[in-house]
Amino acid sequence: MRRDRATPRHAGVRPRRGRGPGRRAGPPGARATLTLLAALLLAPAPAGAKGARPLAKPGASTPPPAKTKGAPAPARTGLETLESQIKDFTLANGLKFIVVERHAAPVFSFETVVNAGSADDALGTTGLAHMMEHMAFKGTALVGTRDYAAEQPLLDREETAWIALRDERRKGARADSTRLRQLEKAFADAQAASQTQVVSNEFQKILEQAGARNWNASTHNDFTDYFYSLPSNRLELWAVMEGGRMGHPVFREFYKERDVVYEERRMRTESSPAGRLVDEFIHASYVAHPYGFGGIGHPSDLRSFSRTQGDAFFRAYYVAKNMSVALVGDVTVAQVRPLAEKYFGDISGAAPPPPPIRATRPTRRSPTCWRAVTGRGSRRRWSSSARSWRTSSPAPASRARSTPTSW
Repeated sequence: MRRDRATPRHAGVRPRRGRGPGRRAGPPGARATLTLLAALLLAPAPAGAKGARPLAKPGASTPPPAKTKGAPAPARTGLETLESQIKDFTLANGLKFIVVERHAAPVFSFETVVNAGSADDALGTTGLAHMMEHMAFKGTALVGTRDYAAEQPLLDREETAWIALRDERRKGARADSTRLRQLEKAFADAQAASQTQVVSNEFQKILEQAGARNWNASTHNDFTDYFYSLPSNRLELWAVMEGGRMGHPVFREFYKERDVVYEERRMRTESSPAGRLVDEFIHASYVAHPYGFGGIGHPSDLRSFSRTQGDAFFRAYYVAKNMSVALVGDVTVAQVRPLAEKYFGDISGAAPPPPPIRATRPTRRSPTCWRAVTGRGSRRRWSSSARSWRTSSPAPASRARSTPTSW
């Protein structure tokens, strides 16, 4: 953030106040301008001038001021009755839709919210919730592939190669170095083979060609959301694309994207003083609660979890009863409902929503949590610290949005 710089003072020189030789006078032109403005403000307005007050004779009573017209009514924004504009419906599988009609421009925006975030990660697979955000742009059996019938066995081969490599690595010092090299080569070959059937970034390209703007997604502790805007005449295209990736995604390029997430952690957390501070502070603050996982995942987990585990996470949390979709813009419920039933109706509705997270706050001797991080940069040493105070909250908590600062 850009900050204004204060004018530096010369060492040993104190500014003098008041009048006298120590105070520099303004330029003559500026003083003349100020004098002219003062004269114009103090001079009486000429008779008949617009807005001038008529001069009264001595001893005459002052007439009452003329009544002015009432102030114009404030412009309406449409938000005064927002609650009455909200319409919603629920599909047979339990997926809820919220629609707000605003026909000022021929566009609409949407947001799909999944009630699953980083707090739903588990030990050994931290970072999976964030991986779902990345996988959502990899397409389906129709988008992102040259030939899905040929791609599917290659994806299975890649997964088998990775599981074998991971299991051998977990042997640690007892792992066979020769076999490790063979498994690493087999995994690399399987990745290269599956990549031949991938059409990279086709999902994004289709949306951008249709006029999509601001497409993105974000992962939080308690939820993950997906959003972008489209022209209103592309409503059915949106339903095809969004319903497809929320119901039947294909996790292609999973391990390639997992490496991207690992580099993201290195850049934003391990190579950043502030990132390291926040990461260690979160781990120290939440001892028992899964908020302490930190969101992006532990480095060891980002090097080990599999596509099979990612698919299991998706099937457990990306169910109809655990999701909501909101649309705002130049659309109507009559337009949205049939498309929702057609393209979102086959999202899993049999599975119940996952149970709430419950964690009991451990006893702490100190009411505060303190964390300091130091390191050496390219030119100098740096040091950062943070401190929080534990606040009262009922325990155990069930995924409370206002979770105590220190658990």
